[in-house]
Amino acid sequence: MQLLADIYGLDRETKNTQVEANLKAVYLLDRAKSPVETLSGGIQRWLNIAVALIHQPQLVILDERTTGLDIEARYEIWELIRQLKN
Repeated sequence: MQLLADIYGLDRETKNTQVEANLKAVYLLDRAKSPVETLSGGIQRWLNIAVALIHQPQLVILDERTTGLDIEARYEIWELIRQLKN
């Protein structure tokens, strides 16, 4: 996430704030140092959303973000999307 924030040109303070806020929003703050390949498929889906939001885009297109997730995780992702919309 830090690398992508650098690519989008975020300054250090904004980058750190966004990374922390996005990981917290998808319940992954405690996994911040975990290598991506060690995360389950469901957790990687959460991480994909956090990465997509790193530069605070005006529009995000999510294609089948809940495919392969259990029903509880689907509801959580849908709720996160509703919160972001508001």
